[in-house]
Amino acid sequence: MEAALKDGDILQNAAGQFEMLEGINALFQRAEFHLNVKKGDFWYAPEFGSRLFELDRSAPESENIALSMAAEALLPMPEAKVISAEIYEDRISFIVEIFNERRKIEVKYS
Repeated sequence: MEAALKDGDILQNAAGQFEMLEGINALFQRAEFHLNVKKGDFWYAPEFGSRLFELDRSAPESENIALSMAAEALLPMPEAKVISAEIYEDRISFIVEIFNERRKIEVKYS
């Protein structure tokens, strides 16, 4: 169980209590967090996050490189598998599978 996040902020209900996620929803949120945090941004966990922000989108095989980078970022989550990647001008869109359920996770370039 973990707090629900939206755009980096913890969501609260009308009573001011944190909205919580559990089960597969919490796992997908955790995967999204692993992919969207730049590796090295957390001083207390320098190995956390992804190197996706270093990706040369114009390089040949850039989608395969993005898949490898995403898989590396999700190594701490053995239940998560990156199925596909599509590179757009402003983002990379991944399909991630956790326990046979697939969802889209997007990483926006900043």
